[in-house]
Amino acid sequence: MARIIEIRICMGSSCYSRGNLKVKEIIEGFVQSRGLEERVDFRGELCCGRCGEGPNLTLDGQEYSQVDEGVIWDILEEKFGKE
Repeated sequence: MARIIEIRICMGSSCYSRGNLKVKEIIEGFVQSRGLEERVDFRGELCCGRCGEGPNLTLDGQEYSQVDEGVIWDILEEKFGKE
């Protein structure tokens, strides 16, 4: 059985206002379209304390900053490939 990959997206007011709602929607669509629901634990979290670097995301322990609609695709493809 494949291990669970954790994705945590900051939904604090700064990251939210900078576009993490759209990033959240893209991640949800990516996970669903590739049938990864059993492999991914995706959750929003309150402020992660890096407001000046936002929007922020943690994927499998790796922290990402300034994540926008274009960058999130690259991050997901790098992690999950074209499954």
